[in-house]
Amino acid sequence: MSTNRRQDRLAERIKEEASQVILYELHDPRMGFVTVIKVKLSSDLVMARVFVSIMGTDADRNRTLEALRHAVGYIQTQISKRLGVRRCPTISFALDDTVQRGIRISGLIEQVKREREGEPKAGEE
Repeated sequence: MSTNRRQDRLAERIKEEASQVILYELHDPRMGFVTVIKVKLSSDLVMARVFVSIMGTDADRNRTLEALRHAVGYIQTQISKRLGVRRCPTISFALDDTVQRGIRISGLIEQVKREREGEPKAGEE
């Protein structure tokens, strides 16, 4: 099996299992609404960077990211058990703000549309 294919499969499994653990097993009051977006594995499969999207204010995102980092040992242990691997990659969390940027861009586009609809057309007045 090619390394890339193995890497992709392992990244997808880690993404699925991390999502399940975060959603159903973490009961930290600091946790907000978290979505696991993607997992990037190092080429040697030793490190896994888990990219998450967190809805809410900057303070909400920071609190939730802090809670995830605090629970990383538990999350990693659960993933390791579920994957049945001898050595689970070391997990770290990173914020993926593409969803928030997309929402902001959509809002700006809608604002421009509304402004243009409110402007008189050329030659009208």
